[in-house]
Amino acid sequence: MMRPDAHVAVFVCSTPVDMRKQAATLALIVEQTLKRNIFEPARSVFRGAE
Repeated sequence: MMRPDAHVAVFVCSTPVDMRKQAATLALIVEQTLKRNIFEPARSVFRGAE
């Protein structure tokens, strides 16, 4: 189990995401949907599409 440091934020994308996407596409989702900087010390969590 991964436990982030106390100084690391965790952001959850509640919209289902096709998990076959590449890392660059997931980074775009973080920037455009979550409105977050991909270089900040944070973790992003995605939910797979059915």
